[in-house]
Amino acid sequence: MASTKQSSRTTVLEEVAMIGLDVAMPTAHFVGLGATGQALALRRRSKSKVLEVTAKMEPCRIGLEDCCGLHHIGRQLLAWGHAVKLMPPKYDKPFVNRPWCVPANAWPD
Repeated sequence: MASTKQSSRTTVLEEVAMIGLDVAMPTAHFVGLGATGQALALRRRSKSKVLEVTAKMEPCRIGLEDCCGLHHIGRQLLAWGHAVKLMPPKYDKPFVNRPWCVPANAWPD
């Protein structure tokens, strides 16, 4: 039964066309979007787990907020063949009326 659940997770990650990552905290918010923009995967993982998952995925577009620690992560993702887009912090939603620890910043607009 667990193998069916694992196989459905891998098929969902195979269908992901674009990823939004918010890695500003110790845990990263991962949003995987399909080709038509529907959310396929919403996860909160540690940064190392996110890197493990993206290393195994087919190359896709990944959006990251541009800050001092993310250049290293961006270079790792580029080495694996992903198209990385570093966005300035001013394009991150600065005044979201939610707690700051929700994955709202990972959603690409």
